[in-house]
Amino acid sequence: MARPIYIKNTTASGIKLNDLSGMYVASGQIRNLREFFTIDDIDFSEDLRTLISGGQVVLNDGEQDLTTEESFDLGSLPTFYDVPQSLLDLNDTPATYSGAAKLPLIVKDNEDGVGFGLIPETAISGTYFVSYEGGRLLRGATGNRPDLVYIGPVAGLAFDDAKTESCYGSFKVPYAWYVDTDIELRINFMLDESQTGSTSCAWHLDFQTYAYGETYGSKNVTQLRIDTQIPNNAVAGTYIFDTLNIHPDDVDNPIEIGDTFCFQFYRMGLETEDTMTGDSVLISLSFELKTGDVSQLAG
Repeated sequence: MARPIYIKNTTASGIKLNDLSGMYVASGQIRNLREFFTIDDIDFSEDLRTLISGGQVVLNDGEQDLTTEESFDLGSLPTFYDVPQSLLDLNDTPATYSGAAKLPLIVKDNEDGVGFGLIPETAISGTYFVSYEGGRLLRGATGNRPDLVYIGPVAGLAFDDAKTESCYGSFKVPYAWYVDTDIELRINFMLDESQTGSTSCAWHLDFQTYAYGETYGSKNVTQLRIDTQIPNNAVAGTYIFDTLNIHPDDVDNPIEIGDTFCFQFYRMGLETEDTMTGDSVLISLSFELKTGDVSQLAG
């Protein structure tokens, strides 16, 4: 329904607007012009302009006090008054919300209007950390369980070079995440034994993501690995870190805001590519997600 434009007769006698189909307004009567006429009809009415300038009628938008002496400049009506009733009524927006779930409204790249899309990278405002110290990670079952060890003030999980040992964890992808950006896993560990020459430690990350109602059996496990180079002839107690990028558009486990990310992290025993001798002591794992203030509107 069109929003009303009221006219009030402020004189002691009735008035007639000939160029508005002879509309009659009795003394003191208030009538809604939009019940009968378009914005253009009202805007082009010379009779209405004459009555307003002569103080015989007051024109009002239906919200202001009709007893006031203020009235509109009719020339401003099309731009001032014809307020869209919905976001989609704007002439520079998309025609539908379809496919835009959880996406904010931004100015289009070509700057000819607004549309739904990702926030530009310039809006990335920080990093959201999900960190696990060695003692907070769930260790694997007996026979697959890294020992909790101490090296000076450092506590961590000791992953053997001769057998596969695992730890587990999970987290919810936060609403502040800047969608479709890589999640960076930072692996912090320490050597338990000195190395001879150049060696490498192979780490593995298996993960699944779950939205409401999804089941374990209906999804494949995504498997990632990284071979971390150890400094030549590194001594026991040397601290090492490496990073592994997790892509959000993974075929089997795409990552979305609000998903639960579940993972297994392990070192595979007697793996050919893993030439580091002795235990690798995992100090912490840190998942780092880029965030943006505006993206908090999503979800």
